Amino acid sequence: MRHLPNANQMKEADAETIISKGITSLELMETAALAITGHIEDLSPDMSLVCVVCGTGNNGGDGLAIARILKEKGYNVFCVLIGDKHNRTPETAAQLEKAKESDVKLLSGLAPVDSFIGESEISLVIDALFGIGLSREVTGEYAAAIDWINSLKCPAISVDVPSGICATTGQILAKAVEADVTITVGACKCGLLLSPARKVCGDIRVARIGIDEAIFASDKETAFSIDEGEYKYLLPVRPEDSHKGTFGNVLLVAGSSGMAGAAYLSALAAYRTGAGLVTIFTPKENRVILQSLLPEAIIKPMGEYPDEEIKELVSKASVVCFGPGLGTAEPAEKLLRETLISAKCPVVLDADGINLLAKRRWLLPIIKGKDIIITPHIGEMARLLQIDPKEIARNRIEEACDYAQSAGVTCILKDDRTIVAALGKKPYINLSGCAAMAKAGSGDVLSGIVSGLLAQNCPVWESTILATYIHGLAGEAASEKYGEYSVLARNIADEVGTAIKKIER
Repeated sequence: MRHLPNANQMKEADAETIISKGITSLELMETAALAITGHIEDLSPDMSLVCVVCGTGNNGGDGLAIARILKEKGYNVFCVLIGDKHNRTPETAAQLEKAKESDVKLLSGLAPVDSFIGESEISLVIDALFGIGLSREVTGEYAAAIDWINSLKCPAISVDVPSGICATTGQILAKAVEADVTITVGACKCGLLLSPARKVCGDIRVARIGIDEAIFASDKETAFSIDEGEYKYLLPVRPEDSHKGTFGNVLLVAGSSGMAGAAYLSALAAYRTGAGLVTIFTPKENRVILQSLLPEAIIKPMGEYPDEEIKELVSKASVVCFGPGLGTAEPAEKLLRETLISAKCPVVLDADGINLLAKRRWLLPIIKGKDIIITPHIGEMARLLQIDPKEIARNRIEEACDYAQSAGVTCILKDDRTIVAALGKKPYINLSGCAAMAKAGSGDVLSGIVSGLLAQNCPVWESTILATYIHGLAGEAASEKYGEYSVLARNIADEVGTAIKKIER
């Protein structure tokens, strides 16, 4: 497990480390500076003229300590000090005095830089303006300093986080340093992995400074991801003495008249993931096309009273996937109500299943105590919460967790970094996937993968985490084969097997 704390969780971990190890904040800063300097040297950049841009907070103190260490190692380095000197933290003020003692050249503001460097060119800039404490938009001389850093033709390395981003939400606070490398301290902050911040972080490296991982492990609100080699332990077992019944029956309630595509994609993905049987309950107009596209599936056409027919189908299902391409008219509402009431198995609500839930909030009490998995994108999540989509995008993790807690569901919030949240669980951030997956039908494939895993008795939490990872890997494999522009949702479904084989290896 790879812990991904937010800004407050990281501050608490720093404070706990200081107390438990009996050290001072200044000593921890020295440890961080030494670790960061080691990473910088490992990168082997051009160090002929290094500029460290320092703010007044502790991130600036890190920068001053890094400049001093580099100076003592014989590198040509100078610092640019930004901000009111009266606002410096005690640790940063102490590091400033140490830098002076080591004869580090210190320039106040950007104005004297040109005359100091003359005809020389800065070969490396180290950004130490803001750390994880930034929560307001960048203005004034700080904004000017960020623009100046971004204007340089040399590589930029950011200390802890690129200055100008929110380490918790991944939002850019007006403007941010566009780093080639970010050397983050202690642990990777969750905001570094979320858009739009992830675009400016470059290569992310973690400088270890002795933070006890148990601090994050005990906190149910600290986000996490999983190392690549660990996903194989989540895969359901495939016994030798098995048959189709061993691997479950997915009931897919999907498709409206003439809209069979979503049902096909979900069913195909469920089969590719290992489900033993897929039954599609769909309007009779879809029967011929679905039987032609996927002869392995059992097609159950909806009759005159589909809300009555579904009770028997649900009773035989290992998992129900409800919603892809179904529509939100009154018949679909009745189907959802009967499904939720009748289901003793997990229910995956996707697409119109989510839209129905958003419009018919009186259905919410029915889902309490049941294994319900919802798979909204940002727009669908906004409809569920009845707020602007921009509010969701500003803090994806918090919104997903809050809804999962209040509704008692497992929430897969789809985005370029998909979040999985559930009652009593740490939020999970999926790191697989690529831009090629931004195509219609991609979400239908994900709902099929989730359902296919659940059908094989994979627990709900493990199924949702594994499904998002498989989905992303399949998208990467499809992109590799067809190119980033040309991937179709069916290509992603067809590469599910490739993704699972990679996980097994």
